[in-house]
Order: sequence, then C-alpha cells, then structure tokens
Amino acid sequence: MPTTPGTEPAASTHSRGRAPRDSYAVLVVDDHADNLFAMEQVLLPLRRRVLRATSGEQALRTVLRENVAVVVLDLLMPGLDGLDVLGYLRRLDQTRQLPVILITGVGRSDELAERAFRLGAAGFLIKPVSPWALRAQVEALAALYTRIQEHEAD
Repeated sequence: MPTTPGTEPAASTHSRGRAPRDSYAVLVVDDHADNLFAMEQVLLPLRRRVLRATSGEQALRTVLRENVAVVVLDLLMPGLDGLDVLGYLRRLDQTRQLPVILITGVGRSDELAERAFRLGAAGFLIKPVSPWALRAQVEALAALYTRIQEHEAD
C-alpha cells in the first residue's frame, strides 16, 4: 500500500497490541487519487505515517492490519460508502473507539451530519476542507487515541 513519500509502511501484523506512539498512522480514504495526495500533503507536518485506501473495503482491511490512530474518510465512494465503513468500524470491538473524520463534497447537509454523528463519527468536514481544520482535528484525535491505547496496554 502506498505511503507518504519519506515514510515506510508498517510491518504487517494482525496483532493490535501495544505499539510505539509514533507507529500509529493516519489512514486517508478516497476514491480519487488527487484528493488522497492533497490530504497527504496537508498531514505531512504531523510526522505520522499516512496510509492510503481507495475504497471502503480496502480501508476496513487496513485498519485491521495496521496500527491506525485516526481515519479520514470520504463519504461518497462506490461500493461501501463512508457511512457504511463507519458502521462496520463501530460494530467491531477492536475498532469501536477508532476516531473517524468524514469528509463530504455534497455540501452542507444537516441530515448527513446527524447520521454521521449518530454512527459515531468524531468529525464531519465539508469540501473544500480547510487544511488547518483537517490537520488540527487529525492531530488532536490521533494524540488522544494514541494515549488511550498506551494507557490500556499498561
């Protein structure tokens, strides 16, 4: 799976045990390569690995195989859409608490936002996304999730 330039993919593991803080990655999910590239560039200053997925199915496989601290997930994708993926993540014990930020390009929709938050989304951003807002949310959620995982492992 491609990663941000200058990073290396994590060793493939099925264990979600304790991992060093800096080994927790950010997963960006979008079916458009240009959107993935843009999100990677925005997240580079966070100094975390950035993993890519181009479908909901690939995103689910990735969170089960890698140490992911936060998922940035496009809402509208072919196959499993962002709400479907979020629903699956909330039903699995090992991903129930994983922070997910949904991103949509369909404009402001209170109904969609409400559905996302009811399913357990940690954030909901509308395209075009402010780079600062995306980076700030990812940084805060990743730090919190990583601390919780470290605390539970002790």
